[in-house]
Amino acid sequence: MTSRVSYTFSAGQADPMTSVDGMSSVSTSLAEHLAECVNDTGTSAAELSRQTASKAQEWFFDRPLTWEPKEAAPMLEEALSALESKHGWRGVMATWIDRVRATFHFACENRDQGSLRSLLIEEMGAWMNTGDDENPQALERGLRSDGPRTTQARAVAPHATKPMGVGETILVLGWTPELVECCRAAHRAGLKPELLIPVGHPELIGRGMARDAARFGLRARLVLDAALWEAARAADRVWVGTESIGVEHVVTPAGVIGIAELCENEEIPLELISTTDSIHPSALGVAAPAGDPDRIWGERPAGVAVETSFTESVPTRAFHRWYCEHGSVGFNSEAWAPKVGRPALCAAPEVTENKPAELTAARTKAERA
Repeated sequence: MTSRVSYTFSAGQADPMTSVDGMSSVSTSLAEHLAECVNDTGTSAAELSRQTASKAQEWFFDRPLTWEPKEAAPMLEEALSALESKHGWRGVMATWIDRVRATFHFACENRDQGSLRSLLIEEMGAWMNTGDDENPQALERGLRSDGPRTTQARAVAPHATKPMGVGETILVLGWTPELVECCRAAHRAGLKPELLIPVGHPELIGRGMARDAARFGLRARLVLDAALWEAARAADRVWVGTESIGVEHVVTPAGVIGIAELCENEEIPLELISTTDSIHPSALGVAAPAGDPDRIWGERPAGVAVETSFTESVPTRAFHRWYCEHGSVGFNSEAWAPKVGRPALCAAPEVTENKPAELTAARTKAERA
């Protein structure tokens, strides 16, 4: 599926819509309500997390004030499992899923701090926050913080463009908001870079990026995948976008491993461009996801197999440096590695036998508050 959200060199911020408490007309399950987000494989992870949060919050608003964890658990897990199967390899989306599960467990263990419904609505609101505050997404920073859960893509640009010279040729692999913002910043700074952009499937995204670059005033040279190896020798540096970073592996567009070999032989800097919210909570990183062959050739003849490796897992050590919102970060640093374990699946809490009636009444009252 193509992206539901356009991100070009001149795109603005998302403006998600939320429903008024108790006024939405959501009659489907949460999994059905989020189906469009699950099937959206073209929108950036950060933007998709905000869109998914908006849709989920709309659904949560429609739950009764007395919505109990026992009833909520299977509904949440059905939706989260669907998201995880399609988007769980992406750092931001994996963290989104973790935050929902952590909120569920927090609500079950701290009923005096609000109902499950209100806490989930609060968490979704934080994901819809696009402010410039410090990013509080790490789970150990607490669940009641209302700062933004994702980092602005433009935060990387000042660091990535600082070492650049005028007139450099940059091979750009991927089409992420961070790469777009870095290219824009280099142009605005008068560095006059030329973008070397490979074109290929799925959906000829290289051509789309080149079109947007030209519209913004950047020089761009489109290169067919088959000719990329030779053309890449002219690059002064290679920028690679990613949505999943691990201590051992980074998920990148297919072809980066071959380019990494060229960069090593030709002494061309191979640089990763991404914010730290692309760090996958699994720490070590995940395998590259399987692609959909129908995105390449939907009406293919019987007996024709389609290679669906749109992405690949590249050893983290292959990159010379990583530019994020904090500057150039070494991969051997422990500062950016996940510090907490992942939350357990949502499950109905165990019922304590001989529970005092006064405690039951107090919790019910707190949930209605």
